[in-house]
Amino acid sequence: KLSAEATHHENSNGLGLTLVKMLVDMHKGKLWAESEGTGKGTTFYVQLPIK
Repeated sequence: KLSAEATHHENSNGLGLTLVKMLVDMHKGKLWAESEGTGKGTTFYVQLPIK
């Protein structure tokens, strides 16, 4: 789990999800996110074909 605020002095350039999306698209997979509302966090899902 990740929080909205840096908890261990993480550095980020914001490219993580962009790179994941590119890789998922290259493999003809699916990427989606679900949330139960503000302040409840978000779960990201990656689905890749087996073949």
